[in-house]
Amino acid sequence: MTQCSSPYFEINPNKQSCLFGISYVPDESKLHPVTLSRDMTAIHPNREVEGKIDYMFDGNPDTYYHSDYLEEPGLPHWIQLNLDEPHTALMFEYQVRHNNNNGAPQRISVLGSMDGITFSKIMTIMEGFPTATKGTYKSPILVGKEFKHIRLVVESTPAGNSFALAELKLHVN
Repeated sequence: MTQCSSPYFEINPNKQSCLFGISYVPDESKLHPVTLSRDMTAIHPNREVEGKIDYMFDGNPDTYYHSDYLEEPGLPHWIQLNLDEPHTALMFEYQVRHNNNNGAPQRISVLGSMDGITFSKIMTIMEGFPTATKGTYKSPILVGKEFKHIRLVVESTPAGNSFALAELKLHVN
């Protein structure tokens, strides 16, 4: 190689090798589902006001968890999922509640952490979310630094002060 249009490659014609930075994103078939439960979940604000945390994992789209809409100043609110083993890739899915869509997420930041205290942003998702009641969402496969704790931070909804999910699923590598 004698030249390259990318400024991120240094060309040295005297060397007989090249190094490329490659990011590996696993295929969905390489991910496995995580059985989610209340015991591995933390929320902020830390109060259930409408619907239990367990309802996100019960397989029933007619029940739902609603974050605390009485908390001021409102969003962002989050769900934290604490895993036993470290991972580097994830995909999450959710379903909007059955009887109202004002708590449907419109912007979600996904954060990862090894210790559950210091988090790094993996990605902020700002499009492709369902707007209808019972609508479903499936994230792209997200890759980050190794993590044992995932925080889904809902930053925007039509209501502006809370979010609601009927179902939540997580897949990791």
